[in-house]
Amino acid sequence: MNIKEFKVKFGNVSLSPGDKELDYMDKNKRLELMNSLFSAYVQDTYEKSTFFRNHLKNKKIDPKKVFKPEDLKDVLLGKNTLALISADELLPDEYINNFDKGLDKLEFPLRIGKTFSSSGSTGRPAEVYYTSKDWDNTKAAIIRTMHHIPLKEWSRTFNGFHQGHVAGKIYEDAFNMGGSLVKNSHFTSTNDSDSINQIIKGKSNALCVPADSGKVSKGGDLKNMLVADIDNIIGKQIRVIITTGGPRQQYLIDQVHKRNELAGANFKTKFIDMAGCAEVLPTVSECEFNSGMHIMPGIINVEVINPKTLKHVKNGERGLLIYTGFKQGSRFIRYIVGDEATFIDEPCKCGRTTPRVKDLQRVIDIQRFEEGCGVWK
Repeated sequence: MNIKEFKVKFGNVSLSPGDKELDYMDKNKRLELMNSLFSAYVQDTYEKSTFFRNHLKNKKIDPKKVFKPEDLKDVLLGKNTLALISADELLPDEYINNFDKGLDKLEFPLRIGKTFSSSGSTGRPAEVYYTSKDWDNTKAAIIRTMHHIPLKEWSRTFNGFHQGHVAGKIYEDAFNMGGSLVKNSHFTSTNDSDSINQIIKGKSNALCVPADSGKVSKGGDLKNMLVADIDNIIGKQIRVIITTGGPRQQYLIDQVHKRNELAGANFKTKFIDMAGCAEVLPTVSECEFNSGMHIMPGIINVEVINPKTLKHVKNGERGLLIYTGFKQGSRFIRYIVGDEATFIDEPCKCGRTTPRVKDLQRVIDIQRFEEGCGVWK
């Protein structure tokens, strides 16, 4: 399957989320393309969604005069607002009007194909809808981020996420599409010894797991799997570890590389950290140099803003991440999930020209920020 065939299209603006050239093109050219897509998306959402249309009217914003995210400086969607509305209100009207009648009258790629709840790690869980087209575009973008790793190194991937979790399902589907045989964990509780046994039996050479599940149950995690792995199967067998669902600590990388050496392996396990949220799915991803997570243009627009001035930060400064997911289903325009990171806008050793974010963390006091800047009042 050619992932370049998938298209994100709004108005007259179209691009392929599976095209790796998005990561290497001149950054000014890419910025112009992403601004055009953002503008078209806002206009499309204004026309199709009563909720967003009413809000922009209340703000006296003409969508035809929105050419870039900065033109919506005072429009930020936060958890406080989500707590006051139903999930359906973030959908275009045609979906809301057809839910009770059935969605079979809609063109197949635009039918609602998936629905998930966020984990609730930053507050009340949010219900999110994806069309079949949204899901395919997201899979294509994930596979694009893995193009620098030979498939033979992740041809048998063990997926440690619970299948009810959005990360578990999207990575299973994406890696399948990329050519990997995916073995899903079958346990219903966090049983890391069982995970190790499944890795042995499935001859897995890659892991896709949370780094540390913490208080939110996402499945088996790398931290506890290393404790359970008394025979050093990870050090002997695993060539690639994809972590997501929470910050990954350097000591975990050091532990695995030490295990590689003890096993006499002729390779060092590669680490790829991805981050995102159920509302907009993957947003940033590491390359092989682990020097920050590259923003993933195509399915999403990511801004890093100063929480006091609401202006974009400069290279090397920390700020809040603002997400706009280019989906046909649930619309999230300039969404605050509570991620904070350092913005890096300089060349990467891998050759990609995309901006990066580093030291990503979840902001605990996100509610105070929302109230302070008048989010969606």
